[in-house]
Amino acid sequence: MDIAFLGIDGVGKSTIINSLVPMLRSRGYDPKIVTWRRAMRDSENPFVRDTLRDLYVGTFRTMFGWADQEPSEKDIWKLFPSESQTFIDTGIEDLLGKLSLTSNATAGLVATALVELAGNFFLKHHEIDRLRVNHDIVIQETFGYKHIVKELLIAREIINEREEPFAASIVQNILELAERCFMSWLQPTYGFFVRGSPQMAYEWRLKQSGRVGLIEDFGLASQHGRDSFVNLQTACDDIFNGYATKCGWPIIEMQDRPIELNIGHANDVVLTTIGA
Repeated sequence: MDIAFLGIDGVGKSTIINSLVPMLRSRGYDPKIVTWRRAMRDSENPFVRDTLRDLYVGTFRTMFGWADQEPSEKDIWKLFPSESQTFIDTGIEDLLGKLSLTSNATAGLVATALVELAGNFFLKHHEIDRLRVNHDIVIQETFGYKHIVKELLIAREIINEREEPFAASIVQNILELAERCFMSWLQPTYGFFVRGSPQMAYEWRLKQSGRVGLIEDFGLASQHGRDSFVNLQTACDDIFNGYATKCGWPIIEMQDRPIELNIGHANDVVLTTIGA
């Protein structure tokens, strides 16, 4: 089986998984965590590693390929090396996350979401399904639907209605396409909706890493700060809730309480659902 966790940024999904894995092992299971980044580094198949790496870097090329920064004379595209592996090795992703963008384009974020969707198809077929042969539980630490939703919400935020009267309907159509894909081809055996308030998630994220990450707020639309994070995550939570409801996924409620209580609740929900 494969299981996935969907929820806003900073709400505690990784914390749940880090607690769940040893518990599953203690019960005789052989869980395996899979992410896009891990697969492009650790997959046994070089074809899979190379393809996922190129698609991964492609999401950044499209994400920033239309963007401008301060000072404007510095072209962002010049930061990208010609080789995808060099991009990974030199930490350019972290540098991009610190840029102060002055503008971006709807088309760029739409393109990013489409590359992301292609990568998730590839990850599911070539890595997740392969790992299920040798591991009784494969855990998707990051459900790919989350990133696509965020990218399309940012795209919608920067639509210029006068110049792009068609853009809103295209973004909505791709949101609906992504939902259908993740409810069919890309649907895990079991899914869990991890839910908590965006305001709480923001405080937890700052305590964890000191700042919000790339694509965790509307920074790609030149909006920063707490409200930017809360607004994006609130919109995401609404879409995630609709998706999880349609799929019949159980909800894991994360509350502002001792972490042991949240983890205990999460483990109970997961273990009961999968019958472990």
